[in-house]
Amino acid sequence: MGRSFEVEVVTPEGQALRARASYLQAPAWNGYLGVLARHAPLLAALRPGVLTVRHEGEGWERLLAVRGGFLEVADDRAVVLVDEALPADAIDPEAVQRELAALPAELPEPVGQTIAARTAAREQARRERELALDWCEARLLARERFERAAAGRSVTG
Repeated sequence: MGRSFEVEVVTPEGQALRARASYLQAPAWNGYLGVLARHAPLLAALRPGVLTVRHEGEGWERLLAVRGGFLEVADDRAVVLVDEALPADAIDPEAVQRELAALPAELPEPVGQTIAARTAAREQARRERELALDWCEARLLARERFERAAAGRSVTG
């Protein structure tokens, strides 16, 4: 059996996952990054995406949709602090599709007294819409990966 390390996923509501794992994959802002036992110390900002926690020796994998946050790796321990973490098996794809359909196709024209105020409001609205889209995509991808993997091995949400 290969080496393992402690993984803890924490949300504002409390601990979402705590386990020994042999592999962790997290959605960093510059792409997904992988963590194995004995990884060098690391601090990374996370974007909405799929967090994969795997223990090869025990043959299980957990998939969670996460809604941005931070990952800290040090001393054979990974702590994932996220705004929200949903187990893939708890995600309702139809509800996410309805949420996607409800997002406005076009951004409202901001009001403000100055060009700078209108520009800032427009940029804020664009960022919020982009994060909402990313969160929907993360949940759909987590559920899709869960359904594909569940047939072949021990995968839980």
